Amino acid sequence: MKKLLLLGLVCSCILTACVDGQQTAQKELLTGSWLFESGTKNGQLEGTELLQNLVFDFTEKTIQCELLPEMGLNAQEVDYELKDNVIMVGKKLPMTIKALTGDELSVQFEIELAGENFNFDLNFKRQ
Repeated sequence: MKKLLLLGLVCSCILTACVDGQQTAQKELLTGSWLFESGTKNGQLEGTELLQNLVFDFTEKTIQCELLPEMGLNAQEVDYELKDNVIMVGKKLPMTIKALTGDELSVQFEIELAGENFNFDLNFKRQ
């Protein structure tokens, strides 16, 4: 019985280390400046031309973007949490990571602007 409990504890520790390692690697890839390259708003290109100079700057703990206040957040720089391919920006804005490599970041999120919901699929390149 003790061996079974010990085996369960070891497996649990290994699984936790693997998950933490994946999130650490993902956060390292995310850290840096990302320049908007292309995307859609509600499945259409119309309206995304206003995002041509959009930059997301990620540090280990914060995201900075001049449009964050327009996205329902209180400042241009807020804390974020990365978990299970979701960037939770300021505890209000979940951004699902669709792709993340050394050169490419693709995210999907929904926000409310002027009482209307908008779904964004955005692609960024490392700046």
